[in-house]
Formats: sequence, C-alpha cells, structure tokens
Amino acid sequence: MRARFLACKYACALLMFSLLTACSNVSDVPASEVETQLHTELDSIEKVSVLSTDGQEVVIDVAEFIKDVSHESKSFIKPSLPPLDREDIRYTLIVNRKKGAPFVLEVGSNQPEMERLYHWMRKITGNALFKQPNIRTQEMKMKDLHASLLPGEDDTAFITKKLQEATFEDVAQPHQYPLYPAYQLTIDMGNRDLEATLLTPSLMAVAFGKEELYYRIDTQLFSRLASLLPLQNPDPNQLDMLFRATQFRVSAEKQGKMQEQRYEIAESSVLKGTAQQVVRLLKESTPIHLENEGKKSELILHYTVDDQEIDIPCVDDTFIWQGLSFQHPGLTASIKALLNESQK
Repeated sequence: MRARFLACKYACALLMFSLLTACSNVSDVPASEVETQLHTELDSIEKVSVLSTDGQEVVIDVAEFIKDVSHESKSFIKPSLPPLDREDIRYTLIVNRKKGAPFVLEVGSNQPEMERLYHWMRKITGNALFKQPNIRTQEMKMKDLHASLLPGEDDTAFITKKLQEATFEDVAQPHQYPLYPAYQLTIDMGNRDLEATLLTPSLMAVAFGKEELYYRIDTQLFSRLASLLPLQNPDPNQLDMLFRATQFRVSAEKQGKMQEQRYEIAESSVLKGTAQQVVRLLKESTPIHLENEGKKSELILHYTVDDQEIDIPCVDDTFIWQGLSFQHPGLTASIKALLNESQK
C-alpha cells in the first residue's frame, strides 16, 4: 500500500512539473512562488481528458484531478520526462485552461519514471470510464458461438447500472482468457464504441486503444447475459464440443520421452480459460490434405467431455481431428506458450 502511495505521489509531482514547465520557465523561481504559480495554473483548468491511442476520449472530473495533483504540491520536485517512442505511447493527457494553449502530455511505460505516471493515468482513466454520460450497450455477443443480440431498454438500463458499479483494478495482465462462451458487450461511449469482454463471471476486460483495463463486476451481469444468450449444446463433430471439457491433460515430448501434465481446470478459472483458449487456436486452423505417417507427435491434447477422452495429436503446425488434418502456423509453439503462461 505504501509503495503504491509513493508511486502516486511521485507521479503527481512529475505531472505538476510538466504542467508548470509547459506554461513558463521555473528553473530560477523560488519554491514558494512555484507553489503559488502551480495553484494558479490548477485554478485555471477548465477540462481534463485522456485519449486512447485510437482516439477514445474519457473526460476526467476536474475537481478530482486537481485534488490528486495539488495534494502533493509541497513535495514538488523537478525531474525530466523520458523521451517516448511513438509505439510506446499509451495515453495522451489533455488539460484545457482558461487562458493559453492546452497542456498535452503523452504517457507510456518504457522507463521507470514514466511507469509511475503511467499507472496513475490508468487509474484515473479506469475510474472515469463508466462515469461518462450517455453510455449505452449496443450489442451483446457470444464470441465463441458467433451469436449476438440487441438489448432492450430494461436490459440496457440494467447493464449500464452494473457497468457504473464496476470497480477498476490496476493489475498486470492476469493471464485469464475468457471463459466459454466469451460474452462481450459493445458499448457506445458517444464518440466511438468500446468492446468489453467478460473474462469470468466477476472479471471484465475493456479494450482501450493499445491497453486493456480490468474491472471487478457484479456476477449478476454475467447471469443476465447468460439468460439472454443461453448456451446450446455444440455439435459433437465440431471442435466447439471441447469447450465443455471437464478435464484437460497435455502429453509433450521432453528429452525423447512423452511427459504428461494435468491441468486442474475444474479448480482454476485461469487454467480453464487457457484450455479453452487452446480450443480457439485450433478453431482458427484450416483443413489440409497431409500425410503424417511416421511423424511422432510433439504434443497430444487430452480433453475429457462427458466422461469420454478425446485425444488430439499435434505435429509441427498441424493436428488431427476425427481423422482429418488441420494446419495453423506456429501451432505447437503457440500452444506451449499458452500453457507456460498459465503456470506463471
């Protein structure tokens, strides 16, 4: 907790320095005058907003922004901002003032000093996202099943309420892939749409430019989507049936021998999401005519569905499903990367 407080403290100080230097030269100004000038600049703020890399604007409450920044004015320091490569930019902060040009600051995460400011930007953006006026869910989807539905007025109001109640969590990538059927919401934010994916019944990811923002949500939202878009039993001849697996094992060649790893998908949403992400990878493959006789499998995927074990041998970029061959570039390497990631 103290580490996070200090990070926010440093980020605010860095921002104050940037705001001041954007307005005047403070290198030879006494500290007391610097603080006075800072408060003058803060009092002149009319609007604060954050832009994603694809142009989504989130308006930040001015009073909350000033409170965050001015709270640490007595610990004012004068660091220098690290240079940012274009591909490292994640957020653009725009501060409009009553007089003068807007203050613009591009924020990324490529250096330790910027990392602190980056997490502060994530926090203020994430906290403000669903406080924007007139947000409205345009569409509900089951991405895995390519099914969608337009919500009615009552459902739209319910979803909006649950989004506004969601709690932003500034966490690293949680290695949680969406649980089947990967419910998604297309949310009209006024100037463009956002895609929100329910990773689990209580965790949601929102695509925000190059970033993903994570939220804890009321499980009632997942339940409402499940009632509106209920699951159908998949065709037993299609790969979709593997989503229903209750057990998952992988046999992999190591040092000339096949070694087995069991993944307790019934006990872990992370492992279950990973097993289902492997299915999504398989579904992206294309059928081919290939003779694999004599080639030893690098991986064998073992899915158990309705007490029946289904084995899927993988060789190079191909796998066998019900006697047919399918190909996906980098298949075995991608599966191994997914499985290794789930163990971190």
